[in-house]
Amino acid sequence: MNPFLSVIVVSWNNERELPRTLYTLSPQFQRGITADQYEVIVVDNGSKNPPQYEDYKSLGLNLRIFNQANPTKSPVPALNFGLNMAFGGVLCAYIDGARMASPGLLAQALEAISFHPRAVVGSRGRYLGPLPQRASMKYGYNQQLEDQLLDSVDWKSNGYELFNISVFDESAGSVWTENIAESNSLFMDRKLWIEHGGFDVAFSSPGGGFTNLDAWGRAGSLPDTRTIILNGEATFHQFHGGVATNVKASEVEPMRDEYIALKGEDYQKPTTPVYFWGSFTNPPAYIELRRIYGESYEDRIKHGPMNHLLKFPEPKKNLAGAGRKKSRTLKARVKRLGRRFISKPGIRKILNRIPPSTRSKLKQLLIR
Repeated sequence: MNPFLSVIVVSWNNERELPRTLYTLSPQFQRGITADQYEVIVVDNGSKNPPQYEDYKSLGLNLRIFNQANPTKSPVPALNFGLNMAFGGVLCAYIDGARMASPGLLAQALEAISFHPRAVVGSRGRYLGPLPQRASMKYGYNQQLEDQLLDSVDWKSNGYELFNISVFDESAGSVWTENIAESNSLFMDRKLWIEHGGFDVAFSSPGGGFTNLDAWGRAGSLPDTRTIILNGEATFHQFHGGVATNVKASEVEPMRDEYIALKGEDYQKPTTPVYFWGSFTNPPAYIELRRIYGESYEDRIKHGPMNHLLKFPEPKKNLAGAGRKKSRTLKARVKRLGRRFISKPGIRKILNRIPPSTRSKLKQLLIR
């Protein structure tokens, strides 16, 4: 029999999204697992209207809901609190309460955990909508369109329909055979979680910054572990104004800078070997089985699985002051590249050999 599983979900102002998330984690939706085999712990991180247990009684979930005593902009303390409150022998950290689950996620993860005593198991992340949500926003994608998109398929009866109205997020790579940068559903044995140490409280950026990427990378680098990525299962991000997923790419840079300050180097995607577990209940879209180098967003709409569902106008272009904006963006980009260059271990060693006054001038030159 599989070990008891605890799924920890952090919620913050997810009144629209959390009901769908919990439905997809419920025994009504999940396949191959029964209600007595797992629990779901929701830790609310300071929502204006915190979730109430009574609202979810009908789901048949083994559910506990906690309100974080001292909520912060980062979900890290809430995640660690949930891990400490869990009863399971296997724990799953679900950093974003706005992500729906595929039907076989929990059962497949428990099977993969049994493959190796030190297994690190994760699933790919996906965005609802025809493009990565940072891009689809430019075409007018919003919560109202997303509601219509969800209504266009019978996802409650067949959750694998969610694959037909979604695309990989940035952390998942472009095809099913790539490694991933993070997982919104990180499964490990309790003992391995203790060895791992949970989420790093030093990540204090809104949304946790790069803490989830850090947690996944550290897990896979623990001695004698086996990193396993689930085939045919995923979590699906609902549009909710997320601080990392639904903002301009430039607004993510402070999170990267925080990572560099904490780790002493720029973030790099894990290169540890990975194993793949499971099969595809829903046939993958052709575009997710091969890379198309140089493809544009318009190409993804044209060749993607949802070109018949949503038709967006061209993105609006801000013509006023466009030249000045481009110049500022280029300057900021060069500055960021300079900071990343300086942060590399080999470059730091070279700079440390240079006299302080010269070193300071050189750094200013690189990041000016």
